[in-house]
Amino acid sequence: MKGEFFDRRTAVDVSFFSTTQKNAPYFVFVGAISAQVLIGIDKVDLYGGEFTLTQHLMRGLDAYVGYGYTHSEIKQYLLTPADIGKQAPYVPNQTIDGGLQYRIPITQKLSLFSRLQYQRLGKQYWDPENSTARDPVDLLGARMGVESNDGRWSVIGTINNALNKRYNEEWVGGGFAQLATPRTWIVESTYKF
Repeated sequence: MKGEFFDRRTAVDVSFFSTTQKNAPYFVFVGAISAQVLIGIDKVDLYGGEFTLTQHLMRGLDAYVGYGYTHSEIKQYLLTPADIGKQAPYVPNQTIDGGLQYRIPITQKLSLFSRLQYQRLGKQYWDPENSTARDPVDLLGARMGVESNDGRWSVIGTINNALNKRYNEEWVGGGFAQLATPRTWIVESTYKF
């Protein structure tokens, strides 16, 4: 559902979902043979929703906030029946994001674009036993650039993980862990022919 209110100054997006996943992938690291093995969880139910609110504050300045919730539950797992009823691995229970975006013309043909964004990744389990979890993670990012008013080209700089937060992006039973990408600077240009 999408809607605009107050002379299109406020936009609301709401969505709900319900999914049944069969053979949901789950990785296990087997140190004895130095291999990562893929195991399928027979059946996982997922349901939840997302809500996004965007507010036009003034000429060129918008604020947005979003919230997503996912309930996951292992419904069938022949390999380890004791895990039935537990949360599925790799599925954050909630996400939050928000930010400010500012776009203003600087000449008749060019506009300046900037965005400050915040994201919170909720708690997630790494295994079907729900014995190992990653605590919620807070991330900050920013974008700034110049774009043509006709939308044909842009040059934009981005900084991801601006506070250089250290956290595991992946953890696999058996002891394999991968740290998330540290602070990263990106410059990208686009041209539409």
